[in-house]
Amino acid sequence: MSSSVTLADRLKNLDKAEEQVVLIAEETSNLVQILSQSANADNPNNGRKISTVSECNASLAKFSAAVKSFEELVSGELNYLQKYSASHPHESSVYLNAMKLDLAHEKLKVKNHQLKNLTDSNL
Repeated sequence: MSSSVTLADRLKNLDKAEEQVVLIAEETSNLVQILSQSANADNPNNGRKISTVSECNASLAKFSAAVKSFEELVSGELNYLQKYSASHPHESSVYLNAMKLDLAHEKLKVKNHQLKNLTDSNL
């Protein structure tokens, strides 16, 4: 994804990824249902077996396409986040440095107080 992609575009991509997850779940359920019906058929005939195989193949193709699409969408978003999140500091990325600064400031206060006490005691 390029930097010209807007927030709205990225949200649309995430919506598409969500749709793919729903499609993956639906096709998984469809495959299980087809296989279950095939296994429970009282009088399986050759025509039904061919139909079941073609139904499974069609459902599996939809499932595979949805998985591939989902992977591409999520991979694009992850690449975007990796590329741009590191260049823009956020609260958690500066937290450690802020804590180090606060600790250094406190140490400086302690040393300053010690020096002041030392000078006062020598006078």
